[in-house]
Amino acid sequence: LAHYQTGDVNKALDAFLRISSLAPEEEMGYASLETLLAEAGPRRAEIEKRLRAFRLKKPSSPIGHYLLARCLLLDGDRSATV
Repeated sequence: LAHYQTGDVNKALDAFLRISSLAPEEEMGYASLETLLAEAGPRRAEIEKRLRAFRLKKPSSPIGHYLLARCLLLDGDRSATV
């Protein structure tokens, strides 16, 4: 969060993605990414890949479904199959 507060989005993304790598089945690492999605730019592809994997591991969690849909909408893909 400190990186995000100082405007260093890339370092903030790195930190949150490391968290999601340490515990890939936990929602918190992914939920925190919501704030950064709009500013993730080309890194959204990496986030999208992780969210798809998270959804397979934990299909009952709305976090993966919601954030993946947000990623796709931010990329302008309104026809994608989530």
